[in-house]
Amino acid sequence: MRTERMRLCWVMPGLLASLALACGCGAGPAPSGADGPGDGALRVFVSIPPLAALAEAIGGEHVRVTTLLAPGEGPHTFSATPKQVMALGGASAYFHVGGFPFELELARRIEANFPSLMIQDAAAGLARQRGEPHDHGGEAAGHDHGEELDPHVWMSPVLLETMAKTIAETLQRIDPEHAADYARNLGVLQGDLESLDRALREQLAPFAGRTFYIYHPALGYFAETYGLQQKSVEVSGKKPTPRQLQELIEQARADGVRVIFVQPQFDQRSAESVAEAIHGSVVPLDPLREDVLANLRAIGATLAGALTTEQAP
Repeated sequence: MRTERMRLCWVMPGLLASLALACGCGAGPAPSGADGPGDGALRVFVSIPPLAALAEAIGGEHVRVTTLLAPGEGPHTFSATPKQVMALGGASAYFHVGGFPFELELARRIEANFPSLMIQDAAAGLARQRGEPHDHGGEAAGHDHGEELDPHVWMSPVLLETMAKTIAETLQRIDPEHAADYARNLGVLQGDLESLDRALREQLAPFAGRTFYIYHPALGYFAETYGLQQKSVEVSGKKPTPRQLQELIEQARADGVRVIFVQPQFDQRSAESVAEAIHGSVVPLDPLREDVLANLRAIGATLAGALTTEQAP
C-alpha cells in the first residue's frame, strides 16, 4: 500500500524540547506518511502497520494514513519521537489497538496537548485474552512492560471485522460528508474478512487441538479462532533460562514439533536452539505486516504446512 512522505514544519527548538519532555519521547526520525493534504483528505495516524491497512481500505481516497511504528520495530519497546508527536497535532484521528504501553502513554499525552484530535482504540469492546507479562530490560532499558492482556487482537479475521467497524464509525463522525463512502468500503472489507475466515476454518480444521511453537506469543487470538494451541519459547517476555529451554525442547519432542516460528522483532537464538535440538527448522513470520489480510492468509498456509509435516501426538 502507498504511504506518502510527510513534510514536517520547522519548530522552535525550545518548543520541540518542551514537547519531547512532556511526552517522554526520545529523539529519532519522523515517520513517513501524509503531508498536510491539499486535496481535502483527512490526515489519519495509526500506531501499527496492520491498522493502516484497515484505515486505508475504509477511508479510500478520503484519508492519508501515517504509521508510527516502522517496519521491523517492536511495539513492546517503541517510543514515539518528538517529530511524530508534533505531526500528530495536525491529524484528524489517531487509531491504536489499546494494548501496547507506548499506545496508551502516547494517547494520554496527546489528549492534553491536542484536544481536537480524535483518539480511538480500534479494539474497544473486544474480549481480550490474558497475556504474559513483559519485561524486556536488556532490549529496551527503562521499559518495564507488565501487560496482563494480549494486545495482538488484529490476528483474527473475526476480531478485525469489529475493529474495521469501529474505524468506519469514527471516520463517519469526523467526516459525515463521506459517510456513505466509508460504509460502502466497510462492507467490501467485511466481505473480504468473512471470506478469509471461511477459508482459514476449512484449511485448519484438520489440525484442531494441535500445538504450534512460536518465539513470541503473538498468535493467541488466531489460535483461539481456529482451534489451535500456541506454545511460546519466550517466557514472560524474556529469553528462556537453560533449564526452561531444556524443558521446552523435551515438550516439543513429545508434541512431535518440527517447526519453530520466529518474528523479526525478536532475537532468534533461543528458537534456533530448540529447532536444532529437535532436528527441526526455524520459520519466519511477521504479525506486524501491513497487508493484514494477505498476512493472515499466509500464516494460515504456513501453519497448515508445518502441522502437516509434524507427527500428531
